[in-house]
Amino acid sequence: MGQFKVARWSANGELGGLVSTLPRKWLSCSVIKEFIAIALLAVNGCSHSGPRSDAPLLEFVPQEIFATEQSAPGGVVEVTLANRSRRPVTVDRLASTCGCTAAELAVANPIPPGGAAKVRLKLSIPSVGDQQSTVNAFVTGSAAPAAALRLILHGKDIEPPTVWAAPPRVMLTGDEPGGIAVREITITTLEAAGEPQWLVGMTVPKHVDWLTAEVRGSPIEQPIGTMSVLRTYQITLRGQLPASPNASAYADVSLDTLAGGTRPPPTIAVVSRAEPKLYFSPSELVIPIPDDDSPVSKRSAFHAPAELATGLRCDAQALPKWLSVMISDTSEPYSQDHVVVELKVDSGLWRSQAQRDSAQLLTFRSASGEPVSATLSVRCYALDGR
Repeated sequence: MGQFKVARWSANGELGGLVSTLPRKWLSCSVIKEFIAIALLAVNGCSHSGPRSDAPLLEFVPQEIFATEQSAPGGVVEVTLANRSRRPVTVDRLASTCGCTAAELAVANPIPPGGAAKVRLKLSIPSVGDQQSTVNAFVTGSAAPAAALRLILHGKDIEPPTVWAAPPRVMLTGDEPGGIAVREITITTLEAAGEPQWLVGMTVPKHVDWLTAEVRGSPIEQPIGTMSVLRTYQITLRGQLPASPNASAYADVSLDTLAGGTRPPPTIAVVSRAEPKLYFSPSELVIPIPDDDSPVSKRSAFHAPAELATGLRCDAQALPKWLSVMISDTSEPYSQDHVVVELKVDSGLWRSQAQRDSAQLLTFRSASGEPVSATLSVRCYALDGR
């Protein structure tokens, strides 16, 4: 058996003199033939000079831009859109995720293989803070973007607040409709670099007659370094709750300041709400008495926890003869938090007792006999005027 030479692998995948120097009886062996075929395929595959299958079709250069008024004079920037494939690519459209950015292709389509095109961007840079946007490039025949350019448009740094309230939204609540609720809050001002910053008062809108705001005493001053001062003010908000249960009233109170800086002082949102635990809805029933003396009835819902609604009864001593009260079965209330009270008026008896525009204030008691803190007002009047 003759000897064979060890040939070098060539760049084009040929095995050089390796095959020619193998003994003939080796070449007749099927195993050796299969080895040679696999080796040729491996070498040819490794020497392929085309792009990878996962390579992007298009690519923005650069892929991210941080734009400011200084880096983008007039808000105009140009970037490159490179074709990384081995065929011409037609850009169907350029789309931005934000109205602050507009993009257009500066040259005609298609982009040749390995070539590039200029993309002109028109940017609307915000006056303060940051705005983010993405420009997507779409090619013909594809719904997914082929390339994406991320932009951060940077305006001036946001000026820190110089006046703030704690809390900025105030709830005035109570369980007595029409009652008074009081809340204490704090206002803090920051005086920096010699700019004056004082709270001189608070303004309640003229149409808001249920709310007052008062600054109590002098502020507490706290120096910060040598150039800044924090001042803390104590504020008393006093408001009347709405007369109807679970009704709300709203007001914005503005802060009057001697303020430095460019930001306007904030406002405080005040909400007044009556949240009684026990109440009738409606709390007043107006019952017209017909001229044919037929009986008439009205309903109201008594809202209370289940333990108080169960066994509810009206105080019979205060009930006139012409008025009867029926309470729904409390074992199966219409909802989890109320029972229905029905008032029935005997029109004929009401007239015989010479009632005219009569008013009644009914009180109720719980199962334990204690009076509940809710009343129901009833007023009757004759339709015929008799």
